[in-house]
Amino acid sequence: MTYQNALDFLYNQFPDFSKYGQTALRPGLENIKKLCQSYQNPHQNLKYIHVAGTNGKGSICHFLASIFKESGYKVGLFTSPHLHNFTERICVDGIPISKNYIITFTKKLIEKKLDYNPSFFEITTCMAFCYFKSKHVDIVILETGLGGRLDSTNIVLPILTIITNIGLDHQQFLGNTRKKIAVEKAGIIKKNIPCVVGQKDSDMTSVFSNYSKKAPLYWSDDFYSVNFSTLKKNNYLVINYNAHYKFKKITIRSGLIGHYQINNISTILTSIDVLKSHYPEYKNLNVKAGLKNVQINFPLNGRWQIISNKPKIIIDVAHNLPGFEALKKNILSLNQNHKLYILMGVSRDKDYQKMLKLLPMDAYYIFSQADSNRALLASKLNKISAVQSLNSVHFKEIKDSLNYIKETLKKTDILIVTGSIYFVSDVLKNNLLDQFN
Repeated sequence: MTYQNALDFLYNQFPDFSKYGQTALRPGLENIKKLCQSYQNPHQNLKYIHVAGTNGKGSICHFLASIFKESGYKVGLFTSPHLHNFTERICVDGIPISKNYIITFTKKLIEKKLDYNPSFFEITTCMAFCYFKSKHVDIVILETGLGGRLDSTNIVLPILTIITNIGLDHQQFLGNTRKKIAVEKAGIIKKNIPCVVGQKDSDMTSVFSNYSKKAPLYWSDDFYSVNFSTLKKNNYLVINYNAHYKFKKITIRSGLIGHYQINNISTILTSIDVLKSHYPEYKNLNVKAGLKNVQINFPLNGRWQIISNKPKIIIDVAHNLPGFEALKKNILSLNQNHKLYILMGVSRDKDYQKMLKLLPMDAYYIFSQADSNRALLASKLNKISAVQSLNSVHFKEIKDSLNYIKETLKKTDILIVTGSIYFVSDVLKNNLLDQFN
């Protein structure tokens, strides 16, 4: 069996949400429990920080993994989906899972001849647990896939839970209000295990206050607020925080530069403080180095990532309405004297009309679509843009959109590639940068 054979089996044998949407979901924990039992429960006896939320999960998980690595720990990191390669989902100390391990795991899976049909994500989650156990990691930073309460990752007993924020996304699965979605995300909260919440407003406090009797609950807004931030020429985001309970300012240099990282880092700083207060063995964590060196220790792609300077090309997997609200702030930080192009493709289960309204009227839009059943037709997105009087063209095939960009974009222009993670991934697979070499 080759690596590609193994991937083909996993993608084709077990339904993948990224391709098939709702039909790929297996709500509940029964399948993952049975699957893990068949592998001698590899998830047990490991230490976890469990992270849920609408946006920011990936960034926070990578930051935390980097902090623990800088502090001398052996760190497992599980995130999804991937941007370039499946191996990105499962890493130890920044090194992706080996292709040979994936082949071996898949062979054993085939031999088991399961009499039930787990999802692709359930299989991937079990694979991660097995890999982390085999590598004898000291701690696992674990990102939920969808929701929290019924997510496959929710069979672990963590030392800390984090809920980044609550926004409207995946309403067809999680509920059509922020309160209902918050209940699903809060499902990762465990009895007597501290939980940090990175967003405080009246809707959320009314939901999460119900959990305060179950577990110690901390709001990052009560710990830190932003005093000043700026992007340095060396691509570090420099942020000064007011530490309320310490009555002093803390300066942080972030290796991830998107404006939205300000709130993510506030949540991380609070989480580290809470961790230290509950578990004194973590009192010497090297937070500043971990935040600064995240792209060295655990590289994260697609979060306001500058991949070229002439022309300036930025990729950002905004993918939902809260993500586009953050994207809008980042766009406003750009030099307005340069012509702006936006290459965009979205999933049809997102609020794409509102997402589009958040973007600038004076930009030039190129719409295309990912190779996925969930992708919204580029022609439909183009029709909506016409109603909003946007200057746009559309191409069904990504390669055609890239040919158009090659003929149109000048060295002084700016191009933002955004939308679904799967769309951005397909753009990169089509060798975006080769258009300018």
